[in-house]
Amino acid sequence: MGGEILIISDKHITRMDENQELLSHEETRRVLHELRVYQTELEVQNVELRMAQVHLDTARARYFDLYDLAPVGYCTLSKGLVVEANLTAATLLGATRSAFSRQPPFSRFILEEDQCIYYRSIEQLSTAGEQQACELRMVREDKTSFWVRLEIVATQDADGKRVRRVVFSDITERKNADEKIHALSQSLMQAQEKERYLISCELHDSIAQNLSALKINNDLIYNDIPMIFPDLREKLTASSRLILQTIVAVRSLAYDLRLPGLEEFGLLKALEIYCEEASEKGNVKFDFQSSGMFAIDLDRNMEIHIYRLIQEGMNNILKHAESDSATILLLGSSPNIILHIRDNGRGFDVKAQELLSAATKRMGIRGMQERVNMIHGSMAIKSQPMKGTQISIKIPL
Repeated sequence: MGGEILIISDKHITRMDENQELLSHEETRRVLHELRVYQTELEVQNVELRMAQVHLDTARARYFDLYDLAPVGYCTLSKGLVVEANLTAATLLGATRSAFSRQPPFSRFILEEDQCIYYRSIEQLSTAGEQQACELRMVREDKTSFWVRLEIVATQDADGKRVRRVVFSDITERKNADEKIHALSQSLMQAQEKERYLISCELHDSIAQNLSALKINNDLIYNDIPMIFPDLREKLTASSRLILQTIVAVRSLAYDLRLPGLEEFGLLKALEIYCEEASEKGNVKFDFQSSGMFAIDLDRNMEIHIYRLIQEGMNNILKHAESDSATILLLGSSPNIILHIRDNGRGFDVKAQELLSAATKRMGIRGMQERVNMIHGSMAIKSQPMKGTQISIKIPL
């Protein structure tokens, strides 16, 4: 550019030489000065342009580091098609950058069984307008699958067109670890149920029988000695009453440990019978209702989890709620099972109870929460003093 300026200046100088007789000496000096100033300004601008180019190259290199070499995959979608992807995205998907030049649909890289999760997130993004996140399986070019956490947001590109930015990261190792923990938890649960069954047998067949024999002997002493002292007779009566209460408690415990009726009648009928018997024995009327459960095929472990959750919820009501009625509602609503346990008792402050349970290691609500976590569910508690309590549990199928 500087060379061009010199050429232009030389041409002007040549013209000036040709027409020097037309210009005065002062005019010539003025024109030369203006041209030199103009040349200097252009040279300064040329330097500034070179510096701007250096800064642009530096920014482009920084963008390459931040975008292309980021530890997560970035994709830009337009109408569901991939219009831009960083190197990490290509690497995670086992593809080349040139593969994205053809603008393939993003859903092509999602496992067919999990595409419903992706489309549900897109629908929620369109409805709510807020960033959506989900976990699903994607497919590499070699057809192998891997778990990712996917985040999607709607925005505009540099031209003002509506696009979606997608960020995804590989969580396969975490998922595998979760599966191992889940399998271990299931094995632990099965071992617990087996141990409970053995304890139940021991309570029923040994301890309860021994207590029954002890009561019979106590009653024989009471009846066989006609001239027994009144105070001793009163003590024998109290002892007999206490033994009978203990027998009832031991048999009830053995009954609860065995999951009564589950194997014989199935989950729904067993729960119906359990609620009826609890209503007859206690001061709380339990109303069990179910809907949509016959269409769901539950495995043995899930039936045990649901039974134990309801059992623990009912025990909490009997021990603490001071309620006269409660409702157990079990709903099959694909892709979840919904469980509501409601009572009209005295209620409680949820936050204060959580702190108390953590401090005193009480296992009522806490035990239910741990079981819900084991099956990847969620649990919410609504309660206020003197306004009853509702426990809501969502279990994914």
